[in-house]
Amino acid sequence: MIINVLEKIFDNNYYEKVNFDFSLINAKYFIYTPVDKENKEEYFVLLELLNQSNNNIKFTLEDISEYLFETIINYGDVERYFGKNSTLIICHKENKIERMTTLSLEEDLYNFKKNVIAYTEKELQGLRIYLKEKHIEELTNETIRNIINENNGSQFVKFKENKGNNTDYYSVLMKIFLKLPFLTYETQEKGLSKINEDIDKELSVAQREIRDNILNIKDEWTDENILSFASKNWGK
Repeated sequence: MIINVLEKIFDNNYYEKVNFDFSLINAKYFIYTPVDKENKEEYFVLLELLNQSNNNIKFTLEDISEYLFETIINYGDVERYFGKNSTLIICHKENKIERMTTLSLEEDLYNFKKNVIAYTEKELQGLRIYLKEKHIEELTNETIRNIINENNGSQFVKFKENKGNNTDYYSVLMKIFLKLPFLTYETQEKGLSKINEDIDKELSVAQREIRDNILNIKDEWTDENILSFASKNWGK
């Protein structure tokens, strides 16, 4: 179940489980809140049905989500802002949920904000194999970013070009990444210092001086100072 992968991600990214002694029949769920509650007032409820079908997930939309929401508010050890700032992450197998059902779930803002992660067994198995082969035990934000950026971004380019035909570890990781708002992306630095060295080699001493003068200008560019700068540096 992919909910176990999400459990690891939350555990490794400064979220803690909310203890709630309540069993939900035919479903597995976790409640998470940030460790640092002063800067983040939010809750995430992870949910995956044990007996999955499109009809069962519709039942989740109509009944289970409301029942879970009200039960947590009334009996759970949660703050008052749970009612206004909680997200339900619904995990479901892709071949057992229709596209329109996914849209209906995510467009329904009653009780929870809802995000659906629809995955395939092939994707999940591929992710397990990848993590085992790479000896990755913790799925921190940094680790996930590094996986997305691996091979200087070539995996992401491949993912974009084959959109709709991706069924491996990378595609399911991207699905998770896009549905968890606390995961952030940063581009991988591509040896900027090396690039600067290569540029320097191609420029003459005079050209490097002009470049440095341009980079050191602090004033706002205007028609007058552009002309003045050009006249000073190119002797025109």
